[in-house]
Amino acid sequence: MLRLLYVHASLNSGNLSPYVSSLLVPLYTALTQEIEQDDLAHAEADTFWLFEAFIAEFVELEDEEVLNSWILRFGQLLERKDPELSEQLVCSSLRIAYL
Repeated sequence: MLRLLYVHASLNSGNLSPYVSSLLVPLYTALTQEIEQDDLAHAEADTFWLFEAFIAEFVELEDEEVLNSWILRFGQLLERKDPELSEQLVCSSLRIAYL
């Protein structure tokens, strides 16, 4: 994983986030479970490219305006797709904000 983080940092030196490694761990874990030792290099490469695609999708969320817009759209989509979960999340966040 250190090699993946190093390559990512080398390719994206102007856009580094302290949360990057926390996104890499679940991807790497999922792709390296239950594979043969010979396929480990392929899993590492697949993890890197999935990770890069994942980061590219969310890099714009560093901007607070874009993030707020994204959260609003996500909330609206969640409300349409799963109103019960949406209501539970809203109630939970209101309780946390009230504390």
